[in-house]
Amino acid sequence: MEDNNKNNVKIIKIIKREIEKDEKNLKALIDMGNIYYQIKDYNESLKYYEKVLSYDQKNYVAKINISNIYSKLKKYHLVEKILKECIEISPEKNYAYFNLANNYKNIGKLELAKQYYIKAIKAKPDHTEAAYNLAEIYYVEKKYKNTISLGEQIIKINNRIDCHMLMAMTYKKIGNSAEAKKYFSNCIKFRVSTIREKRMQSTAYYEMGEWAIAFDRCKEPISLPSEIHEELCSEKKGI
Repeated sequence: MEDNNKNNVKIIKIIKREIEKDEKNLKALIDMGNIYYQIKDYNESLKYYEKVLSYDQKNYVAKINISNIYSKLKKYHLVEKILKECIEISPEKNYAYFNLANNYKNIGKLELAKQYYIKAIKAKPDHTEAAYNLAEIYYVEKKYKNTISLGEQIIKINNRIDCHMLMAMTYKKIGNSAEAKKYFSNCIKFRVSTIREKRMQSTAYYEMGEWAIAFDRCKEPISLPSEIHEELCSEKKGI
């Protein structure tokens, strides 16, 4: 941690020198905003992104990054406003559609979230994050055929444990135990590192009857398998 802090201080000094040479150096201003964003100094980060916009009002990257800050600060109405501006600037790019969909999902507006996930996928057909989030919403809505269809597409592009878990949970919901078992078994084969992945893998062991391994793999309390994706996707009440 101390080494990271020292590196960040060095990077900030280097970028500041670039800005001192040319205060309109947009790349340097964005880089400075990015480094402050990484260390979670969102107010300082916002200052540099806004400086970019003072020179270039339609700078797409600065606006996207500002939307990320507003999202971290839970200022969802501002996220919506700035992302719609991004879409007007560059309607062919997927980032704004995806971020706006996430914003609507965060505040429980799932119909709008679905619309913008679909637009994100249309702009970038291999956008598996958008496809996965959309599949989760379909799961919550009990549109299981849609979930399975998207899940199969995602796995072809990006073989990821969370998608296998979602497929397993979906097949379990519709009573197809053979397919559910296949996908739970697939989850066990993954090398996992994050807490989220470990929780999913422990759930897979639990579903396969390997309870001792399940609890050993995940030291934290394990969510009931039938509740996992409801918790992830549950509709929130308005802010």
